[in-house]
Amino acid sequence: MPNLEGGGAERVMVTLANGFAARGHEVSLVLAARRGPFLDEVAPDVRIVDLRSRRILMSILPLRAYLKQDSPDVLLSALSHDVRRPLAAAVAAVGGLRSAHELSDADRDELLTTADESLSTLSALVTDLLDVSRVEAGVLAVSLTATDAEQSVLSALDELGLPPSDVELQLDAALPALHADPVLLQRVLVNLLANAHRHSKDGVP
Repeated sequence: MPNLEGGGAERVMVTLANGFAARGHEVSLVLAARRGPFLDEVAPDVRIVDLRSRRILMSILPLRAYLKQDSPDVLLSALSHDVRRPLAAAVAAVGGLRSAHELSDADRDELLTTADESLSTLSALVTDLLDVSRVEAGVLAVSLTATDAEQSVLSALDELGLPPSDVELQLDAALPALHADPVLLQRVLVNLLANAHRHSKDGVP
């Protein structure tokens, strides 16, 4: 699972893990990132595996390493829930906009924001899944071109929504253009900066 934030699916997975462990099975709960309120409900005899990844794409290699090392007998995935949750939220928001004849501006803005955020989440998830499938098939297309390093970093920061106070950026003014795929480079930078931000001490950019 991505983490133990959220609601129904997370609670179900924790309940199942605790139940299997109580019956004498060795249970590992594999999380892309170890966070969320349901961590406190995980039984002591359930092993939590933290892949330390913000996005699905970046969790593939540590997940593969875990599977190779531990070779679990049974796998139970909650990935389908991660697809359904933002999709359901977007459908509900659009449905509300269609069915409600009298909405205040604030209500309309809230529904539009919900739909926009949910579809963005779903788009990022689908992009990661497609990238994973291409990597595994060995057909991930790379389009190399001259790429501005500063613009790539700024685009990644903008995508993450990090405030200037959380980032200390130092780039060599004489740095030449990079020979890289700008889309893939931004994906790498987003994951790198997200991990750095998550693991930095409070008050330290």
